[in-house]
Amino acid sequence: MPICQICARKITLTLDGMIRPHGYRQNDVVNNIGGRVGGCPGAGYPPYEVSRDRILDKIRLAEDELLKFQQDPPKDWRPRAINEWIEAVTKDIKWLNERYTQSN
Repeated sequence: MPICQICARKITLTLDGMIRPHGYRQNDVVNNIGGRVGGCPGAGYPPYEVSRDRILDKIRLAEDELLKFQQDPPKDWRPRAINEWIEAVTKDIKWLNERYTQSN
């Protein structure tokens, strides 16, 4: 089964060969109204076996976001929260880089 470039889950493809929407939650599951909320940013892109371009996009976006955040962190955040955010994004970038270089 094809693998999503971003979350590494096995996901079925659409008829045009792209990863199906996944990783979302229903807005109001109890009443079965509303729509999908969130979702994996790998949906709508080719699977990992075909391309790694979406991984590169996400690495670039995360690195840009991290740089902007480090240069001008939110004034209303506590230092601990800022450090935790930086650590989390740095960890994500490392993981994405490792995924990109596997079998490449």
